[in-house]
Amino acid sequence: MVVVHRGADRGDALDFLMPIRHVATQLEAAGVRGLTVAESADSYGASNGDLTHGGASDAEASRFLIDRALSALGEQVCHAQGAGRYRLVVPFDELRYEGNELHRYS
Repeated sequence: MVVVHRGADRGDALDFLMPIRHVATQLEAAGVRGLTVAESADSYGASNGDLTHGGASDAEASRFLIDRALSALGEQVCHAQGAGRYRLVVPFDELRYEGNELHRYS
């Protein structure tokens, strides 16, 4: 599967702020149990209009965004108990993305 956003040919960066806010808000609510990429993607309900995905479904594109959001949060998240689960390492109010604080996704 190849996932590319429409502005890639112009050198535009894909904005991961919304999926980052979404996954961070969900991880906060999940607590130590954490979430899987699939659980977070299923509830994201993304409008994948910014992505073109040859043969990929909207669900696959959502999982791509959530996976990248987890990567962007870096050491602020870790593996939780259970296969493929993630949880926050720091309180939500201390989360940062590119040096900026995050606001809860609503």
